[in-house]
Amino acid sequence: MSSGSYFTLYRRFNEVKAPSETIEALKNEYFLANKKELFAKKQDDEAMKKDIPLLLWAGFKADFAEREAEDNKTDVYYSDDGTKHIKLLVFHFGSTFTALKDDHFCLNPYKFNQNSVLISKLEAEKILQAIDYVLSEDYNKKFEQVLNNGYVELLGNGYSPFDKRFRHSHEPIYIDREGRGYTVNFGDSGYSNEISESDEDVKFNLNRARACLLAFLNAEESTYDGEELVLEYSAY
Repeated sequence: MSSGSYFTLYRRFNEVKAPSETIEALKNEYFLANKKELFAKKQDDEAMKKDIPLLLWAGFKADFAEREAEDNKTDVYYSDDGTKHIKLLVFHFGSTFTALKDDHFCLNPYKFNQNSVLISKLEAEKILQAIDYVLSEDYNKKFEQVLNNGYVELLGNGYSPFDKRFRHSHEPIYIDREGRGYTVNFGDSGYSNEISESDEDVKFNLNRARACLLAFLNAEESTYDGEELVLEYSAY
């Protein structure tokens, strides 16, 4: 089964709320969906009733076929208190982007109430700052201390320019016998190709995350109408 994560950007309408009957009906659909899962026998009903997502999808149905029906498509979501959200943008990441999902937020894709987290604007600014620093490839120990940003190490790990930023050792030299002579290679070409591919994945993921965070932080909000942007990060 594939795994990954995604950011979702919503517009929240603070002055628009669904009736409590609508929210309770949605919660019941999630409860019935939980009852159908193989591990449901290991949980009591009360635990499954509490297993609901941060934002309830208005089109959610316990029956998968009904859920996927064309006439059930909607971009409307509700928070627990019924506040309406409209889904605007989604930014998907594959299995190579795991630092936020696994190491920081520790998301569980198999539980509705543990598979996502809301990102505040302050937190988004810190993540964006870390991404910009890692991608700059202009690293400085004192500057990192001043930043005091835990996301730097988290998101930089695995990116070879970042991993080697303060190393002073040179690449190893490989001497191989070839016929009656020897060949000298600076580094292992196969390993170097793997590192290069991994670095490209890191850059792709960080640039995609950066685009999402910029949209969240810079898009206009009609706060005077009770509207605001909400960013959710989810695992699957």
